[in-house]
Amino acid sequence: MYFLVGVSPFEYRFQPIPFFEVVMDSGDSGFEFEFEEIRFDTPLAYLFIVDGDEVWIPKSQIIAIDKRDMQAEIPLWLAEKKGWI
Repeated sequence: MYFLVGVSPFEYRFQPIPFFEVVMDSGDSGFEFEFEEIRFDTPLAYLFIVDGDEVWIPKSQIIAIDKRDMQAEIPLWLAEKKGWI
């Protein structure tokens, strides 16, 4: 799979979609979870299906995501807010 990347306002190219991304450095304060599906991928958030429930997670709070193994990591405070800890 590929996505379109803007090199300049007038030039575009295709690049492979990365399956694993480290988005920000978390230190040791991350919570890893497994998801069944990414139902929606908006510019600002993902809608994950986790244990059959729909869960919105802002992309700004994703520490790492592995789309192949269907795992993601978020800050501990957000996992606590979602009731996962």
